[in-house]
Amino acid sequence: MIRLYNILIVTIGILLPIGAHSQKDFELWAGSNFRYKVSKEFKFGLKLESRFKSNVTEVSQTFLSPYMQYDPSDHVRIGIDYRLANRPQSTFFGEHFTHRMTLDLAFRDLTKGIRALKRFNLNTRIRYTHATRIGGELNNDNLRLRFKVDYNLPNTKIEPHIAASIFYHFNDQIRYVGNEVQTDHRFNKYRLRVGANYPIDKQQTIGLFYMIQPEIDGPESTYVLSLGYSYKLKK
Repeated sequence: MIRLYNILIVTIGILLPIGAHSQKDFELWAGSNFRYKVSKEFKFGLKLESRFKSNVTEVSQTFLSPYMQYDPSDHVRIGIDYRLANRPQSTFFGEHFTHRMTLDLAFRDLTKGIRALKRFNLNTRIRYTHATRIGGELNNDNLRLRFKVDYNLPNTKIEPHIAASIFYHFNDQIRYVGNEVQTDHRFNKYRLRVGANYPIDKQQTIGLFYMIQPEIDGPESTYVLSLGYSYKLKK
């Protein structure tokens, strides 16, 4: 069987040329995730992240995001989180803040019990987000669908993954026709992602992924390198 890390290298090679004739930007995302397991069903956490755009020369946003996860069964997860994001202009901290509420419905370990796929783990997630801007007119609603496959790489702690997401944007385009305001709902962008996680110990994990995010009907494509650190808090 072809090793999955060879597949990951090929996947990156495929993703790099996408959007070669479009407007491109490279971003860096760096963040931390702190989790606390209250019980088998309930988990709480806090995410902190900074994102840099314009080929990593400007701060795109920084955010603080507390969240809660509830697992009613081994294969189903329900999640909710709130994000307070800062979108600076010329300084790291600015005056533009946004609120975002997120609702998740995830189905996990969908290949569990299939012997031929015992090293693979298929997950899918439906996510709804609603964002508003403090003191502004932003009213942004998205529905996102993601498929993700993790692979248990033999003889190593590294766990590679590939994922694909598509965004459905409500009220994506607004038109003024006479005295009426007309809006369109549409699929406006998608994401293709490849990465890996490495557990330092039972509490700490570091993660790395590379992602491309092209517009479906537009010229812009964003390339992202993400670095993350996760810590499980003990009771």
